[in-house]
This record gives sequence, structure tokens and C-alpha cells, in this order.
Amino acid sequence: MKTLGGLGPTIIGVMLGQSFLAMLFVFPRLYTKARINRSLGWDDHMATFSWVMLLCYSAVCSHAATEGYGQHAEALGGKQAALAAKITIIGQTFCIIGIATSKACVAFFLLRIVIFTWHKIVLWACVVAATVICVLCALFDFIRCDPIKGVWDPTVKAKCWMGTEAFTNLSVGVGVTSVICDFVLAFLPWAILWNLNMKKKEKRLIGISMSLGVL
Repeated sequence: MKTLGGLGPTIIGVMLGQSFLAMLFVFPRLYTKARINRSLGWDDHMATFSWVMLLCYSAVCSHAATEGYGQHAEALGGKQAALAAKITIIGQTFCIIGIATSKACVAFFLLRIVIFTWHKIVLWACVVAATVICVLCALFDFIRCDPIKGVWDPTVKAKCWMGTEAFTNLSVGVGVTSVICDFVLAFLPWAILWNLNMKKKEKRLIGISMSLGVL
């Protein structure tokens, strides 16, 4: 039963809008690196994969909105609310994996230009930390209850080895790790650029452009 309403249309508009906006940055980058510079790297592949994850997340969330996502559970009824929750959880898997690959994209780009060992260690630490916690969060969302239906349907009597509070803490951990990585990846370029033989104005311009991820 299609039950689009409440904030559903807004969800669809925002999700598809940000997917289109991201495409305006990713596609020109790929064209430039592949056809002009001929220097495609792992950072470009990660950027593409991250956009695909965003597109999948947007598509699934849009479908969830047509099934009641964005409305109060009381207005939908238990069965329909559970269906909307199920679809949303599936979509969140794409989102969580995209968080990890987007950090890897920036880190792999910086790894192409760094020369100091400690820079490389910091960058790989960001990649590993984001990947591990995101994969665990995406995985545990589906295996923490038996039967799995108990994850999205509160009326099902399920045995959960990880409760809602513990999983919420893990999800918060994903957010905290993501923020820390964003700050590291935003400010590390300044340390990389500062000792290069360039004009200070050029260093500032490049540093600012590479630090926009902090926003």
C-alpha cells in the first residue's frame, strides 16, 4: 500500500537533490582525470563508489517514503510502519558504507602527494578506523536479532544479543569517528602544504579548498 505523506515528499526531494548535486562534482572530476589528465586513481574510484552508495541510499529512502517513511507510526499502523522501517534500514546500509568510502576517497588522494611516514600513518588510520566501525554497524543492524524481523518490527518476539541502546551507541561511534576523520582530513593538508616551495597565497588557497570537508 502506497502511503506517501507527511515529510515523505520532502525526503524524496532532499535525497534526490543531493544525489544530483554530488553528481555535478563527481562526473566532471572523472572526465578531467580520465580524458584530460589520464591519471585515474583509487581516490577517483572511491569517489565514484561513494556517489553510487548515495544514489542507492536516495532511491531506497524515496521508496520508503512512498511506504510511509516520514510519517508518525500511529498514523500508519503497526504493519505499515514496520515495512517503512525495514526499507529505511536497508537504505541506511548504503549510507553507512558510503561514509567509509568517502573518507577513503580523500585519504587516498592525500596519499598520492604525502612523503612523510607519519602523514601516511595518520591517513591509513583514518581509512581503517572508518571502514571497521562502518562495516560493523552495517552488519550488526541485520544480525543482532533472531529472527531478523525483530530489528524493524517491535511486535515480533526476538532474541537480540545487541540491544537498541547498545546499537545506538555503536551508531554514535560511527558519527564520532566520521567527524574526527573529517577534521583530520581537513587540516592535514595544511601540514603537507606548509613546507612546500610555493607562494603563501597559493598555499592558503589550496589549503582552504582541501579543507572544505570540515563543513
